[in-house]
Amino acid sequence: MVDKRTNFTKEILGVLHESYGSKIRIFNSEIPLSVRAIEAGAEGKSIFEYDPRGKVAIAYENFTKEVIALERTRQKNTTNPIR
Repeated sequence: MVDKRTNFTKEILGVLHESYGSKIRIFNSEIPLSVRAIEAGAEGKSIFEYDPRGKVAIAYENFTKEVIALERTRQKNTTNPIR
């Protein structure tokens, strides 16, 4: 979870991308820090149950789409072209 309002977070994200961006996969999606997510956990609910159209739920949906797209690309690239 990131809080893009702080300069510290922006600096850490810059260092992360600069230092590791060419070595590991860094997803574009960022899960924002949100009180709604904390409230959901306190109530024992997923963010999708508690606040399905909120910014955290939407961010997790986008992250899921990125992961699925990456896996589809990997599967496509590892498919045996000789049948």
